[in-house]
Amino acid sequence: MVDYDVVVIGSGPAGSVAAKTLVDAGLKVVMLEQKKLPRYKMCTGMLFPGAQAFLAERYGEIPDRILSLPNKWYGYKIFPTEDTAADECMKVFFPIAPLSEPGLPQGIVNTWRDRLDYWLTERSGAEVKDECDFKSFSIEDDIITVNAVLKENAPVGFRTKFMIGADGASSKVRGVLFPQFDKKISWFPCYEQWYHGTIDFDPEWLYGFLDPKFTGLYSCIYKKDDFLLQVTCGREGQSIKQLHNNFYHYLKKVHNLNVKEIVKEHGVRINDMGPIGAFCLGKDNILAAGDAGGFVYPFGEGITGAFISGEIAAQAIIKSLESNEKAIDHYSVMIEKEVNRTKAAHTFAGKTGMDVFQEKEQK
Repeated sequence: MVDYDVVVIGSGPAGSVAAKTLVDAGLKVVMLEQKKLPRYKMCTGMLFPGAQAFLAERYGEIPDRILSLPNKWYGYKIFPTEDTAADECMKVFFPIAPLSEPGLPQGIVNTWRDRLDYWLTERSGAEVKDECDFKSFSIEDDIITVNAVLKENAPVGFRTKFMIGADGASSKVRGVLFPQFDKKISWFPCYEQWYHGTIDFDPEWLYGFLDPKFTGLYSCIYKKDDFLLQVTCGREGQSIKQLHNNFYHYLKKVHNLNVKEIVKEHGVRINDMGPIGAFCLGKDNILAAGDAGGFVYPFGEGITGAFISGEIAAQAIIKSLESNEKAIDHYSVMIEKEVNRTKAAHTFAGKTGMDVFQEKEQK
């Protein structure tokens, strides 16, 4: 069993940024990733202006290989109902209030998440163990023993004083730390198909749809390189495939979607931690960041919050080492601004009719 200053669970944006911050401070860090890297993650890959500024300041220019065409979207065109005409849709430019700050770039950068995440992981400087599935932890005399399983089902252990759970919306770290937490949040199935085809839309926009006939939450379609991605999100108890099929036929009838080939499909679950303000920060010297902590903005954008919370979690651990106080004591104070910003963003979305987590009434 190897000793580390910090064990980070998850190699997404929150985990990689946290690891880099800790390594830059001279700490010995290992990241555990369940999947083989680089790994696909169902995500638009959109970088809000705040995320773009974060990367520019700390990592420099994003390599071209990470970007998808179009490299930038202006924002979202929102269709509240199936009867909304193309020239009547609501245009949402970015940055949006209250996420706007002086000097932020305009528009949304279009990246491939697997490539973005792998680039950040490589830049972290941490030791990385992929195909290493976190299972549990135990604590004795302030030493955390992290238990994981390798791909051959071989058990492996790590000793540390600090751990960061950056393992996504369905966080295992959160589940072990707070077994009852997930019972107070709601879950939403999402399904996507990749097409080779055409549609009568400007590729430099993302298109969102809110009609309950084809979504229980929100649905969208957008261009990435040579693909069209159709994404449908629903609620527990709804048939996600039926909603997706309804959405498909609407796009075909109204917006001339022409699918030449279905290339691939994926599914995932998201939750409403951010929208309802149910943040999970962690306990003692175990912290939660990114989706695991609830840091997701409107439109399901979690990369910005992952960057910010991952860095702050790392900074809190550094302060803990300097002060001999629990990391959570620092994190809960340092992360307050980001908690309030996330809440304000969802409040703004609700006031503008874009609170997609509000229960939809079927006409």
